[in-house]
Amino acid sequence: MDNEKKRKIREHMESLQGKEKRQKAEEGEYRERVAAEREEKRQEGMYWGAMKVCEKLDTEEEAEKEGKKKSIQQDPRKVNLLWRNLALQRQQRDKDKVLRKGALDSLSSRWDDDEADADDKLALGTGIEELEDEQDTELEEFNALPVGDRLEKLVAYLNDTYHYCFWCKYRYADESMEGCPGLTEEEHD
Repeated sequence: MDNEKKRKIREHMESLQGKEKRQKAEEGEYRERVAAEREEKRQEGMYWGAMKVCEKLDTEEEAEKEGKKKSIQQDPRKVNLLWRNLALQRQQRDKDKVLRKGALDSLSSRWDDDEADADDKLALGTGIEELEDEQDTELEEFNALPVGDRLEKLVAYLNDTYHYCFWCKYRYADESMEGCPGLTEEEHD
């Protein structure tokens, strides 16, 4: 009888210890997951910042080549893949503004011309030009990469093309990039 009581007590203690270990493991997993999410969010912010830098440098170079003022291209599929997300976001924001304005304008009485063609309606702001939502498989494949890899590709492009170090926030005169410690964030710490 005593042996059975001892065995039950031992089993109970082992189950309590097992629960404690599982709870500690779950706490550790939670902390690791939260830290990973925080790091991914930080990298996502850096990625969007790098896209803005890349867009600025690309549009400035394009303007110099064409001898025109800076202009943002209308078709996002024609812009560099590395900052296409930024162009798409801007296009969507502009499209939403036009749709809101169109909705507000449609509530007010307005002059309607049956003979107006699409260009006339666009000029008067009475028609909304529908953009084709074609699949951009190249962008989908790029976005499927982890944010760290996308950021790495963008930083490498800035380094190779413009001699710009995203981590130093400086554009160097030549490809030697004298004074820059390296391509990664860790090398800049």
